[in-house]
This record gives sequence, C-alpha cells and structure tokens, in this order.
Amino acid sequence: MAETPDGNIWIGTSDRGLCFYNYQTGHINQFPYTNKEYGYNGLIDLTVLTNDSLIFITSDQLVLFVKNDKPHYVVISNSNVFPEDVAFFSLNKVRGKLKIGTSDGDFDFSISNGQAIITPGIIEQQVYRIIESEMGLLAASGFFYCISIC
Repeated sequence: MAETPDGNIWIGTSDRGLCFYNYQTGHINQFPYTNKEYGYNGLIDLTVLTNDSLIFITSDQLVLFVKNDKPHYVVISNSNVFPEDVAFFSLNKVRGKLKIGTSDGDFDFSISNGQAIITPGIIEQQVYRIIESEMGLLAASGFFYCISIC
C-alpha cells in the first residue's frame, strides 16, 4: 500500500492489479493488470510518484502506471535497462530518489522527457529491502544488513 500526497490510498494485489481508494468519496476503483508477454505473478511493492502516477514491481517487471483521463500501464522492459534475468525485490524513495532493490544490487530510477532512466546504485549484491533512515539508505541483503550513506 502507498498513500498519495492528497491522502488517497493505492493497494497492490497478488492477482487483481491495482485498487485506488478515494479518501474524499470513499469509493474504490480497480485497475486490472495483466501482461500477456510476461504473464503476471503478483505485485511485490509499489511507490507513489504523484497523485496520479505510481510505479510498481513484480518479480520480473518494473511497471509505471498513470491514472489520468485514460489510465494506462507502461512496462519498463528489464532486458533493455537492467542486467539479464534480474529479479526485483523492493522499491522505495530515499532522499527524493526512487531506489529499486534487485538480485543484482540497487538501481536509481528517474523519468526524463518521457524516458525511463536506470542507473546502478552503490550496492552490487542482492538487495531485498530498501528503507530510508536518518543516515541515508538501509539495505537488507540476505543475512547481511548494509548501511550506506547516499
């Protein structure tokens, strides 16, 4: 789950895509998600970008969702921007940057001129969970906990 800046709630599901709870009206809207090319094996994590957009991960997909007049999904193919066969584990904003934890370390994500920009982060081993702390980035990797300032 993730809250938008205006107090609404996004809920990711294991088999029904996204649900949007409008705090002002009390209504829930569902936005089904299936991807015929990759299949769908459940949403793992999501992060709100703006009131009308969010990004989420499944184990093998990074997906941008935009809720506007025509809600739509954009699959950011990991074959183009990530190492081959990467698995996605977590997603979080750390000091204003969107960080992605993967089987090949952490990555920074941004959008510029409508294009996804993915750059390697500072950790090269598996990153299962990313949390922002007062010191910066706290990344959990297997049985290890790495604290890194970013």
